[in-house]
Amino acid sequence: MLRLELATACLQDPNERTRKVGVTLLAEEGPEADYLLVQSMGDPSSDVWQTARSVLLHRYPWLVLEPSSGRPVPASALEGPYGTAWSSLRQAIGRAVRECERGPQIATRLRTVPGAVPDLTEELQQLPQGAPAREWADEFHPDDSATPRSRQIMLAPTYRCNLACSYCYAKNFGNGFPPDMSLQDMASAFAWAAAQDVSHIVLCGGEPTVYAHLGRLFEMARAHGMIVHLTTNCLYALAIRQLIIDPPVGELVAHYDQERMQSDETVAGTFTANLRAARDGGMDVMIRYTLTGKSGPAEWQPMMDLARRLAVGRINYALAFCGSEGLNAYFRCRDAVGAPGGQLENMLTAFSADAARWGLRLYLCKPFPLCALNIGTFRSMLGGEAIRSACAVFRDDFTRNLTINPDLSTFPCNGIAIRGPKITEFSNLADAGRHHAQAIRGLILRPFDEDCRRCVLWYRGFCQGACLAEHYGMAREEKKRREGPS
Repeated sequence: MLRLELATACLQDPNERTRKVGVTLLAEEGPEADYLLVQSMGDPSSDVWQTARSVLLHRYPWLVLEPSSGRPVPASALEGPYGTAWSSLRQAIGRAVRECERGPQIATRLRTVPGAVPDLTEELQQLPQGAPAREWADEFHPDDSATPRSRQIMLAPTYRCNLACSYCYAKNFGNGFPPDMSLQDMASAFAWAAAQDVSHIVLCGGEPTVYAHLGRLFEMARAHGMIVHLTTNCLYALAIRQLIIDPPVGELVAHYDQERMQSDETVAGTFTANLRAARDGGMDVMIRYTLTGKSGPAEWQPMMDLARRLAVGRINYALAFCGSEGLNAYFRCRDAVGAPGGQLENMLTAFSADAARWGLRLYLCKPFPLCALNIGTFRSMLGGEAIRSACAVFRDDFTRNLTINPDLSTFPCNGIAIRGPKITEFSNLADAGRHHAQAIRGLILRPFDEDCRRCVLWYRGFCQGACLAEHYGMAREEKKRREGPS
């Protein structure tokens, strides 16, 4: 209590250094400190309000994450620690924008805290006529400050692969598709994408480098001025290596297959040589690593050592998730829901600590249950992009992960095998997104686990429990079990 009183007195001082000290005193105080912190976001001193922002993110680290669309929070979800914290902060935001003379400044600066934007938007919309921020609130749009993103589309020219990883989510994705996209269809896909101002092509599959017309694909991308992002197991021959140059390949993500790299010297040698060639050619490269239930330091440390030796500074990582056919080995995220201190947290703590020792930056590409982490682990992993929020497949009008299959049919995401019309049957990219929007909304609104119904992070859109592809795969498996043998 004395600390809170001291902080309050400091925040009223005309000296900005004193006010900054007052803000830092609030870092570990109770809910009553939230209003003072939000109010300090309107301080005329940049040093003071940015310190207040940092303290808010220390208290509520999930606010650094960009949420999906939020939903009303039921009373049952307010009982846990996240619910109590959210309620306190929400009340502080509402009170500050209603009562403070600096309401508009506070609102503007809270927009730099991604996770606070949904609550800020709702509070602004509820302001009464005559409130200081009312006129400004009418012009407020939560997305108008977002950084414009280049348009991208995903392309799976083949679902063939030269490996058979046990954890691969795309097992049997090739059923019902031609082995390779024809040259005519590929030309149609590029022409259609160019007409939509698509500037980035993300190659997926399958293994893109086994595609029969890879060279022609690169030629078409170059002719249309498109940047290719290539995810590959890096086990291609020298002739393919000579094709992978910038332009058009602007980024190479090398998938490290732990099941072969430590047991097959030929595989390890080919992978290393191709990755080194891409890096020496000036290409932006990173290593992709998939964590399974069996992963541990003995498995990932050789990968990190290789990254350091090749001067590859980033690791793109994810937990193995359940494929739509249910045929792959995957990390059982449901066992980690609401269980901090368990296998998932222990594994990620050790993984991130080793990455830090090797001087590597982690980039998480698939979400997992945030409730599986203690608040301390949460904070420690927030540096860089080691933790991410809920799946972003719905962004950019549901086109962020739109995938073109070998027969030109579409998936809403390369991991969600909901087959839609051919890309050329859509008049534009937005139409393609709208076609798949209902299915994606259904997955977003479907709780990953029953415990999610009692978690404010799920209702407010920070967490979906796991990758939406896993939601889809598990839903299919549950439906099969309910229906029984056909």
